[in-house]
Amino acid sequence: MKFLVFVAVVIFSSSILAADGKEAKHQVIFGNDLSTSWSGSSSKAKTDDSLGIKDFDLGNGNFSINYAYRVATHLQLGLIYASELDKSEIKRTNGDKIKNEDTSSMIYLFATYNFSENLSESFYLTAMVGKENYEEESKDTGNATTSEVEYDVNVVGLAFGKRFSLKSLLGIENLTYSPSIMFQRGTVGGDLEDAGVESLTKVTLDIVKFDLLF
Repeated sequence: MKFLVFVAVVIFSSSILAADGKEAKHQVIFGNDLSTSWSGSSSKAKTDDSLGIKDFDLGNGNFSINYAYRVATHLQLGLIYASELDKSEIKRTNGDKIKNEDTSSMIYLFATYNFSENLSESFYLTAMVGKENYEEESKDTGNATTSEVEYDVNVVGLAFGKRFSLKSLLGIENLTYSPSIMFQRGTVGGDLEDAGVESLTKVTLDIVKFDLLF
């Protein structure tokens, strides 16, 4: 699904909204954790009854989208939203069930400074602020217990990267290869803070990342 979304947007923008790096006003990111994507999956496992488990079901769905607008020659402002749902259910041979459900959502605002007016070939520096929310719930019908964990993370981050035009390689005017390195630091609230966690730090090297400019 992620690949199909990527192909559809590339074809649409290339055929209708094509623009070179100097003229481009809009940007959509593909390939990294905060990219535009939509996917879902489901699986079922059968086990030997001697383990006491009859079925083991897994399900996952996620949706994320981003967009940036060029407000000045070297400056872009943008928004990122993402959500994800993970479910699992274990059915025991005695009829009891264990259900787990994890949900998360995040929203970021970001500003990107481009060191060249030609966005297709520019080095860039991105600053971002955002908030992430997480909820985890587990239910066991065997002993009639439910456990819940909720926490949030307020995040600030910086990313530095370089775009490389793929026009000569693929013949697509507005598709760029855009590797970057990103540093994020977050302060924690909710149950995670109550457990003694104060902050989280993350460094990400995005090698498979593409920026679509149009």
